[in-house]
Amino acid sequence: MAHDTILKLQRSQCFGLSLAIIAILTLILTGCRSVPVPLDTAEEVSLNERLDQLAHEADIPGAAFAAVGREGLLWHHEFGLAGETADCKPTIDTQFALASFSKVFAGVVILQLVEKGLLSLDSSASELLGRSLEDPELTSDPITIRHLLTHTSGLAVDEEGYLVQRLPAGIHYEYTNEGFSLLAEIIERVEGNPYQQIVRDRVFLPAGMERSLVLAPEVAPPKECAVAIGFDRSGRPLESPVERLPLGAGRAYSTSSDLSAFLQCFLNGGGAILSAASSESMTVPQSGGLDTPRLLVWEPLLDQKRRLVGYHHAGSSDGIGVDVLVYPKKQLGIIVLTNTMFHPSFQHAARNAIYEAFAGDSHPVPPAPRWLSPDEAEGHYQRDDRKIRVFQHDDVLLVQLPGRAPQRLAAVSAVEFTPMPIHPGSQLETALARASGSIMEFIRFDGEVTGLVWEDEYYERE
Repeated sequence: MAHDTILKLQRSQCFGLSLAIIAILTLILTGCRSVPVPLDTAEEVSLNERLDQLAHEADIPGAAFAAVGREGLLWHHEFGLAGETADCKPTIDTQFALASFSKVFAGVVILQLVEKGLLSLDSSASELLGRSLEDPELTSDPITIRHLLTHTSGLAVDEEGYLVQRLPAGIHYEYTNEGFSLLAEIIERVEGNPYQQIVRDRVFLPAGMERSLVLAPEVAPPKECAVAIGFDRSGRPLESPVERLPLGAGRAYSTSSDLSAFLQCFLNGGGAILSAASSESMTVPQSGGLDTPRLLVWEPLLDQKRRLVGYHHAGSSDGIGVDVLVYPKKQLGIIVLTNTMFHPSFQHAARNAIYEAFAGDSHPVPPAPRWLSPDEAEGHYQRDDRKIRVFQHDDVLLVQLPGRAPQRLAAVSAVEFTPMPIHPGSQLETALARASGSIMEFIRFDGEVTGLVWEDEYYERE
């Protein structure tokens, strides 16, 4: 009898040891959690303290954080102040202005209209608006809904404040608020109701976002503790809380609780607001040939091998700093809301801390930009009867602009350069020339330079 008991005990211990070994091997092989789970008390305290420290070091007045999974809210935390007084602190139900994240709501409504057959992603925006957006001197191809959703329409605001087509549609990504203002106008024309009512009825109410709204351009948010006021970078409250972005591009307010419900829809194939096919289409690259794949509304999150690991959309304006992220394979959504202008280092550090706590591994490192080489840039570029020559001399990249002596091109970013004197004087003179100089941007498509933009005009490569 005793012998049998000992054998059972040994088998039980071996079985337990086997499970432990399997668990350890699984952890080693996967290196992360396949599904996020709520944190235990110690983990939650550690994460909260880390975020408080990051916010304090970055002088963030107030913030609301959340993590969401397919089943709902996993965790939330708030920091600092929502208003001017010490007793006005942010909660999970405090409304924050979202600035450009509002564009995601416009994108959802557009895809709903596509589902209903009222328009398509390749519908001409000009036909839907009843006025022409295209510059016939640039191209005969129409600007489509897809171009507006992916910021590849070529539209830009000129120095006089007019919306003009600067580039042919589809060849270049340039973030624009005006494109989403046009989408809001198209939505109103198709639906026949005010844009803010449409978003409420078609997005907020079905998703259970009871404290979310879009304000009309002439309406200011109420001055109460339930709505986070904005602060400038020095910590002073802003006197004018009215957001300057137009409808479609901005003017939405929401809470970390409501945004959790919104992200839960995307983690569940569209939930109550989109079909599974439409939800999936928002995460599929829409424009081939560009250095970075463009998605419908969302911005892609890539790892160092340029693989799509998630998507996000930020928002920034005076008194507003927002980032909302989705990682489908991790079944994880992250929300970071603040009431001061977007602070990149803080936002990235906060995002990384939350991701690591719930995903169980480090946040993917984005790919380094591919800098344009002088050999790629060399060539002749033409617009009407004007030509720009880009060439090399003694390993220096030079540019010959119409009616000007050759100048040196100093790199500002991966594809942007500033023309400067070939033989500048002092370091101060060089710095001033760089700061005040116009930007020449090279357009790269399918890995090759196809043109450049100089003084808001497109020059095609010969």
